[in-house]
Amino acid sequence: MNTYFLYICIRKYVSYFCMYFFNKIC
Repeated sequence: MNTYFLYICIRKYVSYFCMYFFNKIC
C-alpha cells in the first residue's frame, strides 16, 4: 500500500469526522 494514499485517506476521514462533530455541536 502506498503511504501517500493512506495519508490522504486518513486526512479525508479526519476532516469528515470533524465536520460531523462540529455539526452535532452547533
